[in-house]
Amino acid sequence: AWADLSGNGDHFTQASASNQPAWNASGSPAGEGSLTFDGSTEGMRTGTFSAVTQPQHFFMVVKPLAWGSGDVFIAAVNSDVFMLRQQGSSPALTVRAGSSNACSNSGATVGAWHVVSVFMSGSSSTIKVDDNSATTGNPGTGGSGATYIQIGQEADGSNDCNIEVAEFCAFNAAVTGGDLTALNAYFTARYGIAT
Repeated sequence: AWADLSGNGDHFTQASASNQPAWNASGSPAGEGSLTFDGSTEGMRTGTFSAVTQPQHFFMVVKPLAWGSGDVFIAAVNSDVFMLRQQGSSPALTVRAGSSNACSNSGATVGAWHVVSVFMSGSSSTIKVDDNSATTGNPGTGGSGATYIQIGQEADGSNDCNIEVAEFCAFNAAVTGGDLTALNAYFTARYGIAT
């Protein structure tokens, strides 16, 4: 299990030992713990929670270890899935909902740590990598009634990604103003990544 520190009890878990990511006690850029998903069968998901509607704001401290088009970092799941995934042959991260791709950002290079910010809010959705400019697009309403979050693969266990993850933050509202400034300052101070 990967404990949820919000107090909501939405822990990431994986009961099958063969599908659990590897724990690295000092793997993160801060010299603290990280999880490595091997790109084969490994994934974790939260328990079911009350449906969360858009806007949703996700932040992920992640290092891509290999590139595979369509491989999924995170999925917010209901009848229509929102995904953050690798897209194409170059290192572009794309927000996808239903059958629509949007908000592609090419800032996440293989072998380097990044802070990826994804804001899901219809036509105002954005993706941002580190201190690069945010890209805006409209992936639709996928994940608008999300009832759990999957990390490392798609909800059905396909499209596994080979990544190392140090931190994941999920908000059921836009993080803006002083709160966003403080969160970005936290990522920079803890991990040394400009955001």
